Amino acid sequence: MRAVLALLACCLYAPFVVANPLSEETLSAAGVEANTVKKAMALRDEARAGSRAFEWVERLTTEVGPRLAGSEAEARARTWAVSTLKEMGFDDVRLEPFEIDGWERGIERAAVVAPYPQPLAITALGGSVPTPKGGLQ
Repeated sequence: MRAVLALLACCLYAPFVVANPLSEETLSAAGVEANTVKKAMALRDEARAGSRAFEWVERLTTEVGPRLAGSEAEARARTWAVSTLKEMGFDDVRLEPFEIDGWERGIERAAVVAPYPQPLAITALGGSVPTPKGGLQ
């Protein structure tokens, strides 16, 4: 519990320390525990140095690609995530089953048929229902 409170305090103080780079002495004099200040400054320094978040997003989008819910690509993304988290050293990585309604993009086509026939460039939104047989009037 104490570690959780210390982490929470660091998260709350980190933006303050980044925006107002005060010394440890000044913050300690203001009533902030020295250990909390050190953790907040470490978080600040880590954030300034960058993170691996962009790298992870880039890998996911490159290695797996688009991941429409319920698709084969979404299943590959699950496998990718489990493997990546285990490579990162997480020791309690597991999949939890859940149900989801899948949706697959069909063939999309549309055209103005009168008075001047011409094709239209279209795309369907996820979960869209098909146009009735015979089209729309």
